[in-house]
Amino acid sequence: MPGRVPGDPEQALERYEATQLARTTRLQEISRARRETNHLPDGPGQQARDAALAGADPLVRTGWIYGYDAEVTR
Repeated sequence: MPGRVPGDPEQALERYEATQLARTTRLQEISRARRETNHLPDGPGQQARDAALAGADPLVRTGWIYGYDAEVTR
């Protein structure tokens, strides 16, 4: 990587932040948006949510999280 200085932790952290900021921001935004849905009290809303989740493959929507390879992203 151009401009890379071995043993410079400050530079390493800056590179890490630059590569991870957009991804972690997206993940936090999605998590916050689901706050209420994930914590519904028992009842019709919770049952509808559970039925919708049961009929879907969770990895289709979240594959970008679990399929991430930090070695490729460098």
